[in-house]
Amino acid sequence: GQGASYALTMTGSLEGCHYIFIETSRCLESGAYYESGTETFVGSYDGQPGTFTTNYVFTAKYANCTTFTGETAGRCQHPFENCSGTGVFAGIKEARLDMRDDTTAGNFPYRGHLLF
Repeated sequence: GQGASYALTMTGSLEGCHYIFIETSRCLESGAYYESGTETFVGSYDGQPGTFTTNYVFTAKYANCTTFTGETAGRCQHPFENCSGTGVFAGIKEARLDMRDDTTAGNFPYRGHLLF
């Protein structure tokens, strides 16, 4: 995670740290926000250790996206980078995580699929 822009703690089937490395971002006067980059997950899947990387795109709507205040909607798509998995994630043929921000609770529930 060294040099990460920020990190998320993942709980559920995925337990561990999700390190985010922002490569591009845009904030419009309307509050629309776009961000893309790469991520590295270090942790476990159903108790089995492993790592993987993704390329991601995050879009959101804020009252003020220059200060990241007043988020009204946000979602993120995380397709796995081919051949990036180690441990339990080694040999994954196709995988993707999706997150939709719960702006009321202040968390980021995820869902996804893994094809071994």
